Amino acid sequence: MTAMSDVNPYAPPQHDVVLEAMLAEPGGGIWREGKLLVMHKNAVLPDRCVKCNQPAYGGRLKRSLSYHHPAVYVLILAGLWVYIIVALILRHTAKIQIGICERHRNKRRRAIAMSWLLVVGGIAAIIFGLGLGNRPGATPWFALTLLLGGVFAFVVGLIYAAFVVPPVAPHKIDKEYVWLKKVAPGYLAELPPITG
Repeated sequence: MTAMSDVNPYAPPQHDVVLEAMLAEPGGGIWREGKLLVMHKNAVLPDRCVKCNQPAYGGRLKRSLSYHHPAVYVLILAGLWVYIIVALILRHTAKIQIGICERHRNKRRRAIAMSWLLVVGGIAAIIFGLGLGNRPGATPWFALTLLLGGVFAFVVGLIYAAFVVPPVAPHKIDKEYVWLKKVAPGYLAELPPITG
């Protein structure tokens, strides 16, 4: 039994001391679980590209991730505003920095440019198609083709931005940990398997 004088009421909880020691070590707080990277929210990822496992040479990309359970998507049937409110309440967030090499940074820039081109081009085609449809003597099928093509380009641009541009994606986030997908197998192979 510990004497009362030996207890420091201002000392951090033992769990916090162990966690801080783990995160202070290189690669601490980072594991693999199958095809997923699991990390503590405060862990520092290695200076390697998460897409190809090549040295990142200090190249870092800050990511603000957000996650809610997929079952929340069912609420879209009740209305978009209901879904948005519940998703905002139930979401978990994390701010991480991932290593990314120059080649994948350039690839990401091209993907961002492509998504913007599709979205802005789609909006322009929609506006032009609507304007052309109101002109006397205009060919209705051409205006309709422009309108539908614009809607298609706009939607494809949004999907491209959501799924192709992000180098990693959250599989799950809780109060302390983040599970990431889309990480290179070679990168994962160098991490210890998660236990417990």
